[in-house]
Amino acid sequence: LPGGVLGLVALYVACAGFCTVAALWGIFMALTFRTQQAGPLMQQGVFLAVFLSTAYTPEVLLRGWLASVAHLNPVTYVLELARQSTVSGLEPSLTHSWPGLLALAGMFAALGALALFGLRRMGD
Repeated sequence: LPGGVLGLVALYVACAGFCTVAALWGIFMALTFRTQQAGPLMQQGVFLAVFLSTAYTPEVLLRGWLASVAHLNPVTYVLELARQSTVSGLEPSLTHSWPGLLALAGMFAALGALALFGLRRMGD
């Protein structure tokens, strides 16, 4: 881990944060559809968010519409936050961290609100 302790902390925050966001997405889907058949939708939503980011291909190699989508995808910034611990030459810094933290906060707020909406609707 060339990023040292700070990189490891960034990796942990990115992983735990994205897992929380994925769980909120799953809760929203479960409360919306109220059936086990929503399981694939939970997986597809997370898969598409990751697939349309820079998880599988570096940003400089992306072409066409996928490059535009990856640049707008908040998961790309979460991955940059996580990569501070594993990529040589990418020093842990606030410059590389704040976009990922902001993306996590935005996804948490949006999906948390949707999950709470589903919980409130379930109580009615």
